[in-house]
Amino acid sequence: MPAKAVKKRFLELRQDHIEYVIYCVKENATKVRNIKAYLTAALYNAPATINHYYQAEVSHRFRGNG
Repeated sequence: MPAKAVKKRFLELRQDHIEYVIYCVKENATKVRNIKAYLTAALYNAPATINHYYQAEVSHRFRGNG
């Protein structure tokens, strides 16, 4: 990826993206060996994954599983 595209994506992060990543870190049951790489990837992917994650959470709760 071009550096400009990566920088643009990081600059477009909102507070809810950061809160989502913090929540995911807290809920992660797997040991993270390289926290810097994990957080970088999680923050970079947050805008693309946040909606799907919360839709799945709501769907799970409506089915009576949470």
